[in-house]
Amino acid sequence: MNILAFNLFHLSLSRINKFHFSCCYFALFFSLVLAPEFASAVSNKFEVKAYGAIGDGKTIDTKAINQAIQAANRAGGGTVYFAQGDYLANGIILKSNVTLEISKNAKITAAARGYNPPEKNRFDLYQSFGQSYFHNSLILAEDARHIAIVGPGQISARNLKHNNIVEPGFGNKVIALRRIKHFKLRDVTIDSGGYSALTSKNSDNLVIERVTIKGRRKGISLIDTRGANINQVNIKTQDDAVSLISDYSGGIKSYSENIVIRHSTLESTCCHAIHFGPETAGNIKNILFEDIQITSAGGGGIALSSRDGAHIENLVFRDIQMSQVGFPIAIESDPRKTIAPSTPLRKHDKKPVFFTRTPKPHQPGKINNVNFEKISIDNSNQVIQPIRIIGNATDKVRISNVRFFAIAAIYKNGSYKRDANQAYIDKAQGININYAQNITLDRTNFTFDENPNGHILFADDVVNLYLNEVKLGKHALPANKKKLIRIKNLQARD
Repeated sequence: MNILAFNLFHLSLSRINKFHFSCCYFALFFSLVLAPEFASAVSNKFEVKAYGAIGDGKTIDTKAINQAIQAANRAGGGTVYFAQGDYLANGIILKSNVTLEISKNAKITAAARGYNPPEKNRFDLYQSFGQSYFHNSLILAEDARHIAIVGPGQISARNLKHNNIVEPGFGNKVIALRRIKHFKLRDVTIDSGGYSALTSKNSDNLVIERVTIKGRRKGISLIDTRGANINQVNIKTQDDAVSLISDYSGGIKSYSENIVIRHSTLESTCCHAIHFGPETAGNIKNILFEDIQITSAGGGGIALSSRDGAHIENLVFRDIQMSQVGFPIAIESDPRKTIAPSTPLRKHDKKPVFFTRTPKPHQPGKINNVNFEKISIDNSNQVIQPIRIIGNATDKVRISNVRFFAIAAIYKNGSYKRDANQAYIDKAQGININYAQNITLDRTNFTFDENPNGHILFADDVVNLYLNEVKLGKHALPANKKKLIRIKNLQARD
């Protein structure tokens, strides 16, 4: 972070009310911080066919492609050019100051096998296999600077494994970045993106623009990533479309900050469109999502969770339109301290592995300073799940300083789904708030085609709940609003 941005950000925070914070200061901060420097590669062009690549979709061209990359790197930088053709590959290693340029009629296709084996990682018990290993990827960049992949060509990953766990010789990630500084992905289409289309771990300053991802698993996974500017991406996937994660795969707790995602369309068949987690070992802060279309999500439109000790703070979600989602928004601080996925993580595990997210007990996670502004939720003809703000009563950690401004939620011809596994999900059909403080609903409207049977808003054990111009139900009259709102254990503590 440059000094000017840092000072302006802290100056802005000093002027913000403790929970009514203004988005304009965040916009200033993000615009200053998220202008990643990117040194353009020198004009040297290295055509992969000149190094022996065939591009017939049958011959493995990995060796020729890597030779071209090495030549460009030795020359001080350059562009490795893919002319018209279909280049089959199984382990491209991208190096510093090199740009891969995939021309309009060119395609890099992932081979079915022959990938580098997963690297050794003694910390692989703290997160999933897919996040523990990077070397078994179609394109790997590790400890490199100023690299890029630009289109308008295509990357086809139909032959990659979509499983979390894969045997040696197979690949499961399209683009894997680890400890990278200054990366650009622009004007590229990624089809059938394996376990993940792009995974970034402990990297800084990413620019992703005008990218289309159609995958069977994860779209973009930012793991302990600092400074990402993502613009005009179109992601259709079955798993999380965009996920922000902090894990222990590098052997230490790291962090994520200063990430902006704008003007994009997200779709997830089974999971979340925007997901903070599931691994949240290190802190995540200063995140902006703006002008986002969420066309569907089997899970949540926006799912925020702190499970492994992370402090998640200073988040802005502005101009978000979502429809056909399992639930619109969930903010949850989970009291769990050990995780028990009952599947082996590695080949040599003979029985289910139970593990913790970090090697030592951690403090409870916290979520604070979250702003939702101009959010449109349309769940016509879908089952209705409420907005949830659920703090961690077990460890006595409240979710704090959450503001909803200009929220419009439309439920039409849908049915309310009760779930016994969620302690508060069946308390109200619009929004449930439990164990939180400084929660504001300002100009928020829940619209049903007819009055629901139960409460629309339920709050329990909340410190400071502010309601301003909150409309509940299309036909709600002042006389019956008491039964539409239920508030208990409310405290005022200014």
